[in-house]
Amino acid sequence: MSNNGETKSPFDFTEAGKRPRVEAYVQKPVFTVGEGVYLLKIGGSRECPYIVAIAPVNGKCTLSYGNGQPFRNNEQINVDDLESNAWIYSTSES
Repeated sequence: MSNNGETKSPFDFTEAGKRPRVEAYVQKPVFTVGEGVYLLKIGGSRECPYIVAIAPVNGKCTLSYGNGQPFRNNEQINVDDLESNAWIYSTSES
């Protein structure tokens, strides 16, 4: 059952009896869970600082406020509309 339009699976099942493994991510995540980000508004201004609650999948992620409350009822936000600001919620103090 081969389909020429099939995309290659990221899992490698070539060695019989061994566990599957991920060869490489299709797209490396831009942001990580817990990272501080700004939501970019039309005109270039930034909205709040938010925290990445769920890592990006297919170019979208969900955000939360600093107190853990979901942003926009867990709406998926396009990563192109975000700007990283990792120092916002840094736990280290100078």
